[in-house]
Amino acid sequence: MSSEPLAESSPAVRPHGRHPSPSAQFAATLVPETGWHFLHVFYQIDRAILAGLSEAAREAGRAQVIEALGGNREREGAPSQVQAFATPGHKSDFGFMAAGTDLKAVHGVQIAIQSSALGPALKPGYSFYSLTEVSEYVPDEAEYGRILREREGLDAESTSYKTKVKVYADRLGAMGPALLPENLGRLKRDAALGVIRDGRAATQMPAFRDKLTDEQIKQLAELVYTPLAQVPRWDVEQMRASHVLYVKPGEKL
Repeated sequence: MSSEPLAESSPAVRPHGRHPSPSAQFAATLVPETGWHFLHVFYQIDRAILAGLSEAAREAGRAQVIEALGGNREREGAPSQVQAFATPGHKSDFGFMAAGTDLKAVHGVQIAIQSSALGPALKPGYSFYSLTEVSEYVPDEAEYGRILREREGLDAESTSYKTKVKVYADRLGAMGPALLPENLGRLKRDAALGVIRDGRAATQMPAFRDKLTDEQIKQLAELVYTPLAQVPRWDVEQMRASHVLYVKPGEKL
């Protein structure tokens, strides 16, 4: 029997620890290229525990929860949007929805509530998380600029204003606006045909090439770009006016 080693019939095994690292190919990040993180959490109030807290603890906890739910949204690490609400029924007493591009910031609202002085009395009953495209009701670039000027008093020529508008416009990116002609300035008709035919990656827009003919796709695009006799209005002021506040800011739980 020959003592010569057998010829290798398969590729050499790569030594342990020498495989290319995924992090060397893709930057690790919690910020998606498109869309926002959305987190909903619902709480029950344990009134026995709440009653056992000192007045000072309740006051401190109240201030901490208010800060977590509706504090300074401009502070570093704050999510883009937070909405708190009371809930009827026996499963929960209140909840919140947090949304933004930074998952750590969104999750931070939950962490802040649970670590507050009221945390022991607030029992999470249900939660769900999703990564979704931004709603069509998000203001466009021009509307966002108007909000900065009128509500925050920013000078349109200031560096802060221009930076905020640019960052906002970049975040809008490929996210779909309401399908109204005046909102489609960035989407040319030829591109719209492609979106209808092939869909749009990383959004909820599916492809219709298997359901519509080329002529039907063309007709649909023409319909989308046809100006409306009366444009529906649903701006930020109307959204705020539709909110019902069961617990006003500053009120005790």
